[in-house]
Formats: sequence, C-alpha cells, structure tokens
Amino acid sequence: MSVGVRTLAKSCVGKRLSDVPTPAFLVDKQIVLNNCQNMLKKCAELGIKLRPHVKTHKTEEAALLQTGGQKKCITVSTFREAEFFADCGWDDILLAFPLAPFHIGRAKSLADHISTFHLLVDNVDSATALAKSPIPAGKASWSVFIKVDTGYARDLQQASLYSCSLDDVACRVMTRVIGHYQHRKQMLIDCGFTGLTKQGLNANKFVAGYALFENHPNLKLIEMSQEVGKVEGVDGNLDFDRYPIGTELFLYPYHACATASQHPVYYIHKDGLVEEEWKPIRGW
Repeated sequence: MSVGVRTLAKSCVGKRLSDVPTPAFLVDKQIVLNNCQNMLKKCAELGIKLRPHVKTHKTEEAALLQTGGQKKCITVSTFREAEFFADCGWDDILLAFPLAPFHIGRAKSLADHISTFHLLVDNVDSATALAKSPIPAGKASWSVFIKVDTGYARDLQQASLYSCSLDDVACRVMTRVIGHYQHRKQMLIDCGFTGLTKQGLNANKFVAGYALFENHPNLKLIEMSQEVGKVEGVDGNLDFDRYPIGTELFLYPYHACATASQHPVYYIHKDGLVEEEWKPIRGW
C-alpha cells in the first residue's frame, strides 16, 4: 500500500473481536432484538402505535428490527435520514426536528415523494410560513406534530433511572491500552473524544469519569484528547500488571446517539465473532 493513497477499509465480518481495529463501536444484535421485541409487545398490549426513533443508529438494519420488519412509521432527526429512508422505500416518516421556514422547500420534496410525511413545529412563525406554502402533491394538507417539552435522558442515564439495566445496553466501544505512565499512575487507551465524545463526565452513579468500563469498576476515564484517553484507578491506584499494553477494554458510552455518530461502521457481534457490519447514513 502506498503512503497517501486512500484505500477502503477491509471488512471484519467473520473475524474475532480481537482482530477488529480500535476504537470500535460494537453492537450485540441479540440485545437489540430483545429490546425491540419487548417494546413492540408492550405497545401491542397497550394498543399504542409505536413510532421508533432511528436517529441513534441511522441504519435500515436496526430500523427493521424496531418496526418488526415493516418499512413504515419511524421518526428521524435530520432531512438526510428522512431522504435515505424514503429512497429505501419507507413511508410514514416523522421528521422530529423543529421546522424553520427555510426548510419548507426540502420538506415539500419529501412530502411529494412518499405517501405520509410529518413535520414538527414549535413556534408560530414556522407554522404560519407552512400554512402559506403550497400543499404537497396528492395531499389534503400538511401533516404536523406540535413539539412539547416533556424532559428526557439517555442510555447510562436511563440505567441510573432504572428504566433499564446495564444488561439491556447493546453497545460498547472497544479500546486498547497503548501506554503506561506509572509516575503519574495513569495508562493511555486508543479512544479519545472522537471515538466516544466528552459527554457524561461524572454524570450519574454509574460513571466515574467519562464512561463506565465493563467488568472493571476500578477504572475511570478522566481525560481525553482527540485520539487518546487517560485512565486512572478510581481509588488512585492502578495495577499496571493487570493491564499490559494491548489489553482490550470495553466502554459503556454515556450517550449512545452521540457516540455512534463518531463511527463509520458498527460491528455486530455474537459469541466474540463479527457477524455483520452496519454502515449508518451521515449528513443533514
């Protein structure tokens, strides 16, 4: 391979997780499937129409699990997501992002293209501009949701609220130890803020530092540069012999949406093997 020549990343399907380059965004598909089936079952029992949000993963593969295989009735957070799913044959799409008047042209193109497209408004100016705009082709009117602030939280935050357990969290960021700095009682990992984000510092009872280390509650991620993380012991002590260079560690991200957005591919695994690779849509 020539230096400076752009090459396509090789697939890791069929490889062990130990062969995956780090930092890597890992997804346990069985946990995702269990979560989706539980939600579908609960909504069916309650007689509620489920409209799952796809903004965390931005993939058709995960969206199909959320909807039980039906290509309809989803929520997106960007126009690019809406356009991607519409181009893939999805219908009944809600763009859950506050509409501004300069969005209306792009919104009409989408509404002209699929049977049911919904917008969200949170102010009178946007609602007035929309009311003055041409109605999409074949529609009686614009379909509009009104945004209401109900308060929300994410991921490890959900676990701290007991709305789920850590066993229900399907994603991890895999990283490796790349350095020992015994004089300052720190080790380095190859995951900086571009692989995790800086959200979540000491945010709840689960997190000491920026993220929770799976099976290593004695560790805390205290600081990150772009590509490197600094790790210390929770009690100030660190057993370097336990973590030789190259040791694989797994992080629960504080905010899965933000962390997933840092990665161009998700490694879908089972029993230590990569079974699939999901590639999210990007852009706005």
